Amino acid sequence: LLDGVPDPSKIIAISLGTKVPVKDWGEHNWGQLVAKLSPQMQDWTAVFSGNSEEWSISARCSLGWRGKTINMCGKATPRVSAAVYKRCRLFIGHDSGPMHLAACVGTPCIAIFSARNLPRQWFPRGNNNRVLYRSVDCAGCGLEDCIIERKRCIRSITVDEVEEAVFQTLAATVH
Repeated sequence: LLDGVPDPSKIIAISLGTKVPVKDWGEHNWGQLVAKLSPQMQDWTAVFSGNSEEWSISARCSLGWRGKTINMCGKATPRVSAAVYKRCRLFIGHDSGPMHLAACVGTPCIAIFSARNLPRQWFPRGNNNRVLYRSVDCAGCGLEDCIIERKRCIRSITVDEVEEAVFQTLAATVH
């Protein structure tokens, strides 16, 4: 899956999908983030990961990336995904299985969380991770769909915040 990567020390993984709607940060935010990171990371390879249902959203968001992209959505088993994540300098994604898999192999994670669960209940293990979480009045609701608050918790996390977390984490970690 990583054949043709120009610089193996400059790979990031991005996983846009989630099975639970309340955990979804939104395609618009992901597209903006990718476009915002790209000018500063055009010599990096962005690997988009997830299941086959996430291939299309990943393909659309990858259009904003100036460097090499690999869309491995639906093409990798969990074991293969773990091997790919281990080669990445950073993982960016929701509270999801791929995020936990990346954390398990020691890849620093930028994890975008809704307040569906209480803080630290499902945060990734390890010291090199950055969790973006908003504690709101309804935190710990356990809802899968947020109709009343319209996902205020996760939608209040800005693209600029995630971008800042990416560069701070890259600066703090040595590969």
